[in-house]
Amino acid sequence: MKTKPSILGMTLAAAVFVSVAMPFFSWILSAVGQPVNSVLSDDGLRWLFIHMPELFANYYVIVVVVAISAYACLEYVGWGEAASVRRTPLLVCFALALFIDVLLLFAAFHPQSPLVSLTGSLNPSPFLHGLPFILCFGLMLVAYVYGVLTHRISTFSTFKSFLSSGFVRYGALMVLSMLLSFIFHCFCYIF
Repeated sequence: MKTKPSILGMTLAAAVFVSVAMPFFSWILSAVGQPVNSVLSDDGLRWLFIHMPELFANYYVIVVVVAISAYACLEYVGWGEAASVRRTPLLVCFALALFIDVLLLFAAFHPQSPLVSLTGSLNPSPFLHGLPFILCFGLMLVAYVYGVLTHRISTFSTFKSFLSSGFVRYGALMVLSMLLSFIFHCFCYIF
């Protein structure tokens, strides 16, 4: 019986292939006289080893990982299932989310707030830089409260399953985001 490969699996395989082939491709282009930086030259290897953490785990990759984790936590407690959503826990969670949002707004728009830039504006500021993380962790907190109120999270083992559900369900997407970040940064270095 033949099984059809998934789109995610094929995309992940292609990203691995491009990640491995890109340094050799840059070396070949450099060897034939093209004005590119080779990743396999002395400077290229130095660049690769110095910037390895930023290549795989930069700001955008971490945002993707946290967002996937928050989405999986919402899925774990059955947030998207219309038949299983209970009204009272849902209202409690909305009230909690509203409270968190109001606190964020007060913290961000206070005149002497540490969350604004030195010039007093919001762009660029620590508030905007940390906003995706705050929103995702807020969603995870709301999902946790909803899971406790609906008795889907009642033991420590279900709490561990709740927190790791993003890595279990969507680990391939997280790896794909790291590989795409590596490919993008190598492309920027080469050309």
